[in-house]
Amino acid sequence: MAKLESISKPAGFLAPVGRASQKIHVEEAHSCGEFLAGKGSEIICTAPNGEVGVALIAGALATGGEVQVYSDPDHKGITKPVGAECIQVEKDATQICLAKIGHMWVMPPAFADLERYLKVWVMSGYRPLVCLSPRDEFLLLRGFVEEIVSAGSPKAAERLIFARSAKEGWEKLSELLD
Repeated sequence: MAKLESISKPAGFLAPVGRASQKIHVEEAHSCGEFLAGKGSEIICTAPNGEVGVALIAGALATGGEVQVYSDPDHKGITKPVGAECIQVEKDATQICLAKIGHMWVMPPAFADLERYLKVWVMSGYRPLVCLSPRDEFLLLRGFVEEIVSAGSPKAAERLIFARSAKEGWEKLSELLD
């Protein structure tokens, strides 16, 4: 399990693939990006493959935030966000990003995204994971997810943060990392 890092370490994020299921998800991702940039948190991520991820990056960039986007040869046809530092790598971009971040932010997923979210979180060494859930999208899964994670790694469950807003998530993340 990865050691807990300072809240000042860069943030990573996970977002649904493809088109957003609701316009509000794009707006909330944009607001989350603005909030993280306003807190001075640099964002490091792989090339976004959906509207929600692009919106989060756009929000950070709109408020002067710093964003590094890593892409590898397997990420074909992905739009590189204008204003972000785009870095082409030959290795797995996900591994590179996970090595640089201290915590991750997760936007509400489509069902198909859940397996990818879990896989990346495990690959990260169970870094703190802030699950944004303005309309209870994650809260409905909370007990189920915590029970499964607790069975395999009780300490990892302590790193799951469920919040209705980026501000609430930041406050809970600050408490965990202090």
